[in-house]
Amino acid sequence: MLAIGAMTNRLTRLESKGLIERVNSKQDRRSVSVALTQQGVVLIDEAIEEHARLQQAIVESLSESARPELNGLLKTWLAQYEY
Repeated sequence: MLAIGAMTNRLTRLESKGLIERVNSKQDRRSVSVALTQQGVVLIDEAIEEHARLQQAIVESLSESARPELNGLLKTWLAQYEY
C-alpha cells in the first residue's frame, strides 16, 4: 500500500512523461480522475505483449513432461485465493 504522498509523486512522474492525465472533479474538488494518454496506452500494450512473450518463453523452457506438473501446482496455488 502507498501513502498519499508517494502516490502523488508517482502520478506526477507519469504525468510529466506524458503517460497519464489528471482531471479534477467538478463536483468534489478533492477528487481527481487519472487516465492513460494515448502514449500510455501504447506503452501498456507493449509491456503486456512483452510480458506474454516472456511467460511463453518460460513455459517453453520446460520439458513436455514438466508442463502438466507445473500446471497442477499453479492450479493448487491459485485455488488458495478463490473465495
